[in-house]
Amino acid sequence: MHTLTTDMTTRCVGRYLIDLPKSMKLNDQYRVVIEDVLVAITPTNQRQFQYQVEQREQELRGMTLYGQDDVPFLKKIERLPEPHTVRVFNRAESQGGADFGRTLELHGLKDGYYIRMDINAEDSSDPKYDNDPGIRSFGNNTSEKLQHLLNLFSRARGRKDDEVPATQGTCIPNGFISGPATLKEDIGVAYELAEDVWLGFDSFTIPESNTLLDRAKDIQWGEQENEGRTVRQGRRESKDGVRFEEWLSALRTHSHVMGHEFALEANSKTGSAKSPRINIDLNNGLRAPRPERPYDSPEPPAIEKASLSEAEAVALWDAITNTLRPRPGAF
Repeated sequence: MHTLTTDMTTRCVGRYLIDLPKSMKLNDQYRVVIEDVLVAITPTNQRQFQYQVEQREQELRGMTLYGQDDVPFLKKIERLPEPHTVRVFNRAESQGGADFGRTLELHGLKDGYYIRMDINAEDSSDPKYDNDPGIRSFGNNTSEKLQHLLNLFSRARGRKDDEVPATQGTCIPNGFISGPATLKEDIGVAYELAEDVWLGFDSFTIPESNTLLDRAKDIQWGEQENEGRTVRQGRRESKDGVRFEEWLSALRTHSHVMGHEFALEANSKTGSAKSPRINIDLNNGLRAPRPERPYDSPEPPAIEKASLSEAEAVALWDAITNTLRPRPGAF
């Protein structure tokens, strides 16, 4: 454990920095919503990008609304000029809904990174809605939403996981989006040390009505229900002055082994654009996030024992949380 906590690397998450063991790897399950746009960035190459976009186009062209075989799912394709390869699919928001609800689905290639961005829109201009004033009232904001999408794309770029940007903006998995802090940033990232040891980091700009310690009775009830106990709880401050509350529990995890769930919350009731609410969780003995399995695929092997002892888990937690700090220039 001493070797693990002395070989640390700074990672940028949202507009904050935190030091993690170098061997902790970014988990591919994450959540990023910036300015109402769902964002995903992954390393790729030209050939792979073209293949994936063509496959997606074929998929969309083959779809119709449920029960309406004459109503295509894909409405329009926007192809934008170089220097970046960009294609935007204007499609129905869902197969089960009316097609005035739209999603603009951007696929872009920029400097070796595949950038996918989705934003919802409305378009009730089809003549079939002329006699439906309720739907007609939604209007058509697809042009406005497309411009917003392209603006966000212009500010997005790829980023290696250990790169710490020096300019204003927010870090997301594999990427960076430049610009001032807004009230519309929702980022959830996980870092994995072992199959059952991982850290979740969430950044929100909307405050909670209570704090972690305010929920003591609920936490203690959860511990009792899972053969658990409190290892430690209270208020702390990182070495850079970020104040937070923490609750460290030993209990039976959802992977059915005795392990640990540690939680941290900062700015719970004061979350804002320039002071995001931060939640950090360390899990020991709980399987790390994985893509949803096909219904007919076999169950993964059961976790038989938590990888870390309690002392090791606490030492790792303290080493990580003590480094939490805002990134200089981020806001």
